[in-house]
Amino acid sequence: ELLKEIDILFGQESWHSHNHKSFNDQISKHYDISKVLTDARLLSGRVLTLSNSKKLSYAVSFETMIVKICKLLLKEKFLKTDKEARDFWIWHTQEEIEHGYIGHKLYDYFKFSRILNKIHLLHLTYMYCKFIISSMLEFYKQDRNLNFVKGTT
Repeated sequence: ELLKEIDILFGQESWHSHNHKSFNDQISKHYDISKVLTDARLLSGRVLTLSNSKKLSYAVSFETMIVKICKLLLKEKFLKTDKEARDFWIWHTQEEIEHGYIGHKLYDYFKFSRILNKIHLLHLTYMYCKFIISSMLEFYKQDRNLNFVKGTT
């Protein structure tokens, strides 16, 4: 059963990448996102150099963190008026909850330390916050306000 869930996870991640590309294409109509994408690749690249157990720990931590971010974003004003963006973040939240569940099952299967997972969550949160701040500043430089979507207040 766990192998079946892993297969589903990989299939969803393929679709996940497609949806992120669509979202990035939409954002790039209003912003130059090349620096943000470069920074995202650097952050991903750091994680890819880790051991498999640490990669899994960071993946589980990332899924947990993204669910929290998605829930915050869904409260934002522009997501209440932009149906396409709202649908994307609702889908994203649901998918990340499921991935976190599967990740935790893998974590239990391999008997990895939950304490180590919490440490990785803190480290990842620190790295991701730096990335988010850098991204926000990049968008701010481009339009001199803190809106992610052109035309929102």
